[in-house]
Amino acid sequence: SLFMFATGLGLFIYTLEIGHDLFWFESANVRVQMGVSILLIALAVTHQSTTKNPLIPFSLLINPRLMPIFLTSFSMGIAVYGFMYLVPFYLVQAHGASPKEVMYILMYSAIPQALLLPLFIKLRDNVPSQILIVFGSILMTFAMYQLSFVNPLFFDDEFILPQFFRAIGVPLCILSLSIIFLHKSKDDEVSGASTLISLSRALGGALSIAMATAFVQYRHSSYQQNQFGVAQGSQNDNALWHYAFSDMFSCLGLFFLFLTCVLILQAVHGRYQQRALAPH
Repeated sequence: SLFMFATGLGLFIYTLEIGHDLFWFESANVRVQMGVSILLIALAVTHQSTTKNPLIPFSLLINPRLMPIFLTSFSMGIAVYGFMYLVPFYLVQAHGASPKEVMYILMYSAIPQALLLPLFIKLRDNVPSQILIVFGSILMTFAMYQLSFVNPLFFDDEFILPQFFRAIGVPLCILSLSIIFLHKSKDDEVSGASTLISLSRALGGALSIAMATAFVQYRHSSYQQNQFGVAQGSQNDNALWHYAFSDMFSCLGLFFLFLTCVLILQAVHGRYQQRALAPH
């Protein structure tokens, strides 16, 4: 069943990645591959859910205590991996940046993230995880807001602040979610639930990358055909890629904003629960 699940999931992700090039469900290949992948995943989940000693306890997905964590992990995969993918994609597609230039800009987040690691550990020990994950999500929202203004002059130094926000926001979100999971799970659930968390985050990331690629290409084609009508490869056409990426960064920013609001509501709800359970 694990082989069946891995095969189905791999086929599902592969179909998402090539779907735009084949015009999605207009293609028989996409329809067949998507149907086979869903069937394999459903059979694997059914088998693992009915066996006595499942290797992947899918039944935990409907556990009311852990379900919000799985959904948050899936959403984090969409938001974080989508962000990490879009920046180099934008640099290469819209600016024609070389691998060296892409690496240079990505270092704006990698170096601060490494230097701030001891601070993250201190914060983890002294600040509630619910506050840290909300703060990290707010920083990511600001980063996406700044990137929503991308244009042909948006390059190099313009990436310093959003990449710095990303350097702080990503570890705060991921580490805090892991701590919240450990606090809410029982000892016999940790192993299986941690697998499901990693799986949900990876699936969210795969969906985000596939949808981001398709959306950017769709918006570029839409601008080209319906508004500007310029020839492919011209200078104006290059500007259309900036408009398309600006739309994608804006959508991801709105998703981060929604996720931040949900995390704030969860934190407030958790605080009220603690007060209600506290001895008077």
